[in-house]
Amino acid sequence: RLKCRHGCIGVCGEPCPKLCRVCNRDEVTEIFFGDEDDPNARFVKLEDCGHVFESKGLDTWMDQTQTDEDGSTHIGLKECPKCKTPVRRSLRYGNVVKRALDDIETVKRKMIEQSEQMEKSVARLTKELCQIVVKLGESPLFKNEINAGVLRSFRLGAIAQPFASVEYLLAALDTGPCGTILKRLRGRPTADELWTAENRILLLPTLAEVSTNIEKGKRSGEDFLLSSECAKCEDQLKALLGNVMATELTKDVVEDVQCELQRIELTFNFHLIQFTIRSRKLQLPDKEKEFLRRVEAGLGLKKMSQDQLDTIREALKLVTEFCSRSD
Repeated sequence: RLKCRHGCIGVCGEPCPKLCRVCNRDEVTEIFFGDEDDPNARFVKLEDCGHVFESKGLDTWMDQTQTDEDGSTHIGLKECPKCKTPVRRSLRYGNVVKRALDDIETVKRKMIEQSEQMEKSVARLTKELCQIVVKLGESPLFKNEINAGVLRSFRLGAIAQPFASVEYLLAALDTGPCGTILKRLRGRPTADELWTAENRILLLPTLAEVSTNIEKGKRSGEDFLLSSECAKCEDQLKALLGNVMATELTKDVVEDVQCELQRIELTFNFHLIQFTIRSRKLQLPDKEKEFLRRVEAGLGLKKMSQDQLDTIREALKLVTEFCSRSD
C-alpha cells in the first residue's frame, strides 16, 4: 500500500509507482496509450526517468520495431515515450534491453574500426567523463582521486572551475579510475578497449551512487553493527571497482558486474532493515522472519543470478512494507 493507504497501482513484483489512483486521479487517468482510465488498469514505472505508464500500452510500445528517417531499423535502446530517456534499468523489459545492447554491441564493433569513427568515439567518451567527474567527487569511492585532481588543476591555473575544460582534466587526473580511463583513451585504443572504456564510464556513476548511499547509511544512526556491515559493503565495492578497472569489459562481464553491484546494494539494504528492526524494537511475524532468513542465505552466495537478486529484492520490499506499517 502507498503512504496514503490506498492500493498500489503497479504490477506485482515490480517497483511500485508513487502515484495513487485516488489521490492523483487526473495524472493517473490522463490518456496516453488509451486505457489509462480503466479502473482495473495496472501501471509500470520506468526506473531511469520515473515516468509511469499503463502496462499494456507500454508493453506494446516496447515490442514495436523502431525505424530511422531513412526507413532502416533503428539500433539503440528503447526510450521513454514521454521524455526520450533511454531505458537501461527495467525488471519488466530486461530482455528488450538485453537485445538492444546486443544489437548496439554488434553495430559498434563494425563501425568503431573505422579511423574517423574511432577519433569521434574517443572525443565523445572523453567529454562524457568530463561531464561526470565532478559528480563522482561527491562519492566516497572517488573522492580522493577527484580532490587530488582539483588541487593539481588549481596549480595549473583553473581557479574558478577546475574541470571546465578537457585540457585541465587531462592534466589534473593522472591516477585512479578516471585517470586510467583517460590515459587509455589517449593511447590509440582498439575497438575492444574503447568498448571497455565506455562500459567503465557507464558503470562509474552507479558505483558512486551505491557508495554514497552506504555512507549515508553509516551516518543514519550510532549503531556499531550497522557501521561494521557498511564497512564490509564498502570493501566489497572497492574490490568490484578494482575488477572493473582491471578486466576487459565484455557484455558477459558487464552483466556479472551489474549483478554483483546489485548484490552489494541489497546486502546494504538488508543490514539497514536489520538496524531499523533493532532500533525500533519491532517484533516480526514468522512470515517476515522467514523472508529475512532466506535473504541472508541468498546474499551469502558467491555469485547470484538476476532471478535470485529479483527474489531477494521482493522479499526485502515486503519486510520494508511491514516496518512502514508498524510506524
